[in-house]
Amino acid sequence: MPYNLIAILILASLLPACGRGCVGGATRIKDVSVVVEKVRVLERPSTATIVGNIIPNETTVISYPYDVKVQEFYVNQGAFVKEGAPLFKISEEEISLNLSALKAKRDEISKSIEKMSLLLREKEAETEEGKTDHDKTTRLKEETESGGEGAELERINSEISRLTSQLEHTTTFSPISGWVTERREKGELVKASEPILKLVNVVPAKVSFSIQGRWLERFKLGSTISMFINELGEVHEGRVVYVGPEMTGPNKQTTVLVEIPNENMRLKAGMTASLEMEEGATRTYLIPTSAVMSKMRGPYVFVVKGTVAYKTPVVIGAINGDDTEIVEGLNEDDLVVVQGGDRLYHGATVNILR
Repeated sequence: MPYNLIAILILASLLPACGRGCVGGATRIKDVSVVVEKVRVLERPSTATIVGNIIPNETTVISYPYDVKVQEFYVNQGAFVKEGAPLFKISEEEISLNLSALKAKRDEISKSIEKMSLLLREKEAETEEGKTDHDKTTRLKEETESGGEGAELERINSEISRLTSQLEHTTTFSPISGWVTERREKGELVKASEPILKLVNVVPAKVSFSIQGRWLERFKLGSTISMFINELGEVHEGRVVYVGPEMTGPNKQTTVLVEIPNENMRLKAGMTASLEMEEGATRTYLIPTSAVMSKMRGPYVFVVKGTVAYKTPVVIGAINGDDTEIVEGLNEDDLVVVQGGDRLYHGATVNILR
């Protein structure tokens, strides 16, 4: 008999017999004695954070219809000013230059009108003497009246009057109480209609929120809302003053405005406010830490149903000493093995000691 065959027969005789209860040469134990425990339910309140923005009640932009140079500012950007307070002074030099240009234009138009008037009088005299065709004189008169120079002259005279008055009042005063949110630089030439300074009024302050329909019951007109002002680290109370009539967007939201008194004027436009909205409770489970086992594929427990143990993968939450939170994988009525799990395999029959 060949030596290799003899070696195989000897090795086979040394191995234990393996029946239905073994796998891979290892005998599986039947009716493993285990201790089980019912999972404990842990409910935690679930909230969603909604962030709103403080918006201005009123915004005023100060500009001029002509180019001006700011000679002096009396307020800084970010400052709060009261209605009637001086804001800035514009340079008289720029006003004088504008006046000179307008007067020159006025004189030019006046001469043109006078010249056309003189020509028309001459033509009318020639028409009376029969030297000029009447129709030609009539057309000249119509052209003179519809030329638009008269209206332009009237506009220029009005602007000259306004600039003359402006020379006597070169300081601009605040039309509202509010915060200076934008300001040009001293000595800067500001073009016509461009903003020189912007004021924002936030007394009272208004916070704009986008609210989903499921939360609207909390935002009835006149109801009081507490919110956290993130930039100040303070809680403020406000009153709901507006609820939008329609739900829009993919999340079906509407605008809600909450008014805060803001007597101390600490709240500014652009600040943010947070609301905590309850969304019910999140349910997880607590089991003894000894019930949790782990391998390369992740943590698992053995769940006993009847007299059979089933290997069940789980997702672990917080671990607090003897207790482990399970956020996924278990149900409320599950029995988990807390002792004896190291001898179990999936589908093993068990003998429950307690």
